[in-house]
Amino acid sequence: MLRIIAMVGDVESSTHLRAAVGRSAHLRFVRDADEFIERARAEPPDSIVVGTDEAAQADVRFAVRRSVERFPTTALFAICHLVPSDMRVLHQAHYLDAVDLLFVRVESTEMTRDRLLRVEPRQRADMLVRRIVCPIAPDWLEPHIEWCLTHDGSGRPGVSSLSRSMRMRRETLARLCKARGVCTPLQLISWMTLLRAAARLTMPRPSFPAIAHELGFPSGDSLTRLFARCARTTPTHVRETGFDSFAERALRAMLSPRQARRQCSRSARSKSERGNRISVR
Repeated sequence: MLRIIAMVGDVESSTHLRAAVGRSAHLRFVRDADEFIERARAEPPDSIVVGTDEAAQADVRFAVRRSVERFPTTALFAICHLVPSDMRVLHQAHYLDAVDLLFVRVESTEMTRDRLLRVEPRQRADMLVRRIVCPIAPDWLEPHIEWCLTHDGSGRPGVSSLSRSMRMRRETLARLCKARGVCTPLQLISWMTLLRAAARLTMPRPSFPAIAHELGFPSGDSLTRLFARCARTTPTHVRETGFDSFAERALRAMLSPRQARRQCSRSARSKSERGNRISVR
């Protein structure tokens, strides 16, 4: 059963959340950041729900971010009223990287339950990649990473479309990457595609041809060839060794060695912790 920790002090929001979850998941409310930290250490949550009043508090945001760093597949939701004050708070706290917003008074409890308990595997996969790569990527590179992450699979992503989305020429983008000490634009696209595929391979037995089609490949063989050409490995080996191991290689290839070492060190510390989590899907 899903484990959900909620920091929601607003009475109407907490009542809505209780009614939505019911007996469908194990829901536990905590009062503040200290209690959240204690509970999250004892039982790592599968999902976290934060109210707008709590999202406005720096210590709460810090505690949630630390928890998400330890367990990058944790789904984070914000519950709020559709009013300007709540929207302003959530905009200020946008870097919490919430999967979705739960609206009180606007949505029925059935709608909230469905969105809270049924996060799609591909959403979790891309969320995992984002939370591994973005914290150590230089600020200027984050829009390029986000573009790679949000590509909808309508054809293979290419350097021309990436450079157009950034409003620059291909040659300018290539010179920028070289000057800043990261991989070429084509390598960035390839590694981000492989990271998205590797994260999907950690989901419960997905169809590899379906993964390939979702990422814009005509067949599973095409994606297999990209694994072989770019990473010198196979999808089967990636599935067996796990996402963390592959992510370390990808980060070293994409970013500078110093940045990659910092992330790899953190990844190694949290690897055993993530391995002990109960599967939620």
